[in-house]
Amino acid sequence: MSKKLGFLAVHWIQTLPISNPNRDRTGAPKNTYYGGSMRGRISSQSWSRQVREAFNEKWEGDAGNRSRLWADRLAQKLEPELGYERTDALIVAFLMLSATGAKADKVDTFRAGQTDVLMFLANTELQELIAIARRYQPQLDQVLEMLRPVVNKDLEKGKAPSLSISVKKGKGKKKKTDDENQLDLSALEDLKKQVTSIIVGDQQTSAADIALFGRFLASLTEANIDGAMSRAHMVTTHSVAVETDFWTAMDDFSHDASGDGEEETAGSGAGHLGDRPQTSGVYACSCAVDLGQLQTNLGEDGNFKKVIETFLPALITASRGKGYIHQFHHRSLPGLFLVELTEACPLNCLAAFEKPVSLDKKEGYLERSVQKLDTWWHDQNTMLQGLIETKTCAVIEPSLVDHVSHLKPHLKTNYSQLVETVMKWLGE
Repeated sequence: MSKKLGFLAVHWIQTLPISNPNRDRTGAPKNTYYGGSMRGRISSQSWSRQVREAFNEKWEGDAGNRSRLWADRLAQKLEPELGYERTDALIVAFLMLSATGAKADKVDTFRAGQTDVLMFLANTELQELIAIARRYQPQLDQVLEMLRPVVNKDLEKGKAPSLSISVKKGKGKKKKTDDENQLDLSALEDLKKQVTSIIVGDQQTSAADIALFGRFLASLTEANIDGAMSRAHMVTTHSVAVETDFWTAMDDFSHDASGDGEEETAGSGAGHLGDRPQTSGVYACSCAVDLGQLQTNLGEDGNFKKVIETFLPALITASRGKGYIHQFHHRSLPGLFLVELTEACPLNCLAAFEKPVSLDKKEGYLERSVQKLDTWWHDQNTMLQGLIETKTCAVIEPSLVDHVSHLKPHLKTNYSQLVETVMKWLGE
């Protein structure tokens, strides 16, 4: 791959039928006011989560999980590994994770092994934490003897134990207190440093999804990783209106068993009533992967090409949000999927739709949206010609081929050919 070609940019046009894949706090489909009209919107967090899940299903290497239950996962491993009972395993798990600033804020969350913040950690990091606990088991056993009565007393009071390896140093005799921070936990200071070192990891990770999508740890900002992928919100190319689906759930046992239809039993009719906001539309979106950042995040031994080879099919096939997916079955493929390998300046195609696509003769919005993206792509590349080097390939629905002119030389028959072409680019 040429060192100049540093970004993989993707643009797509996709029709979502009647659906509500990404709700706002009122339950309505998300929207935004853009170009003087109300548009449908699917947040970047929503659609990219589906892509990450689809990516991890196919990825054969290390991957991460974002959860508040990492203490539970760690405790479950420590029980058989170190022979701990559940409570002791939880004490050790929270002590180790306290190196990141995470803690339990309630009795119930402590017993569930749930931290107060979401943590995005890799599976290899979990294994390394277990290895550290095994190495420091004598010191952990010593600390457990001191902490066990303090923790049990807190739990009896309905108070979440405050577990931290921070050690207070001072002169003179310490006052008696239930705060375990006044206990001598100096034996675990080296353990804390090693836990922190593993998770911070010089802003590198073996987990491909963390390298792609990034990591934010509110309790340990040094462990944050800038994701290689930047992504836009999906926005309709045209104005939309939100409608309401009124629905009923019938009670199967409520009708007259005779079946003569002349008389109904008590409680007949709907057993439950409700309404569900919905919308539909043709969406446009863009994302870009900084290949240099991806390699940096993975480290020198990381295979960024294999990551891209797995990422592109995930991006193509993943659902664009799982909200009400069983009620609406809104899965679809992009009508146009365009990939660029460019040395700089990856763009957002939503700029092409600042003026909303208009409807003419009830022909729908897809054809005009594809035409508009085709024109926008040509205009941007014309303006950048001679300044930035770019390679392009695309896949389009066969029925739409005649509606593009500028992209025709770059069209591939199917997505498999598109992925093969991109991989050839990266191998050059």
